Amino acid sequence: MDQVVQIQPGWDVYGTDSEKIGSVESVGANYIAVRKGMILPSTHYVPFEAIQSAQPSEAYVIVGATKDQFDQMGWDQIPAETATTTDAYASTGSTTGYTAATATDVAAGGAAETQRVARYEEELQAQKSTAQTGEVQVRKSVTEDQATLDVPVRRDEVTVRRVAVDRPATGVEQAFQDGETLRVPVTAEQITVTKQPRVVEEIEIQRTPVQETQRVSDTVRREQVAIDQSGDVNVDDRSADLVGAGSDRMQRSSFDDAARIGDTTDEEAEPLV
Repeated sequence: MDQVVQIQPGWDVYGTDSEKIGSVESVGANYIAVRKGMILPSTHYVPFEAIQSAQPSEAYVIVGATKDQFDQMGWDQIPAETATTTDAYASTGSTTGYTAATATDVAAGGAAETQRVARYEEELQAQKSTAQTGEVQVRKSVTEDQATLDVPVRRDEVTVRRVAVDRPATGVEQAFQDGETLRVPVTAEQITVTKQPRVVEEIEIQRTPVQETQRVSDTVRREQVAIDQSGDVNVDDRSADLVGAGSDRMQRSSFDDAARIGDTTDEEAEPLV
């Protein structure tokens, strides 16, 4: 148990198969919080009784499960008996947030205190939405024009002329009939005009999407870190490497091992000595 209470955040966590599982994120009253995974990180709570050994000189812990068994051990929740206990390293606004045993070790110079301050930057993100920016109207109106059509028609014309003759009247001819009238009908063709609608043209309207690039800009904020010191202190202001960009950016300090940030499943774990 003396070795267990010396466990510090940032220590490597290994399984019984000597495979690296993750790193210690915090230390509770009777458990350690193990951060596992880099891209999709998760936190597991390993009770003290499940810790096989701890090596303060090498800064690593061995838990009682293999790397493949770790996720099935039921350590994804804080143990019930310590669910209301504040983590030994919870942020309290002071540097005295240790357990009694650990505080003694720190006072004796047996362990280093590590705190991290997040630095934020804003990045631009563009979203597209469709909005009506105009419209094209095609209207039809009715106008009247005068149309002329030539149509040939027939009609009767009557010509009356007198022809002089000199012959005796025949027996079938009735001479001297008073009031005799001869009627000759006169005919002519008349025109009736009708109108028939006809399709003489079609208007085709085509809408084609056009892809173009628009440049947008805005102001973004980012935090800058200034380190002030007073008195007899020694500040190790080594710069940190930034990996990735935007929301995928990850800070990896030069004095922290990469395994403390997440799981190194793609790297071959160094065998334990």
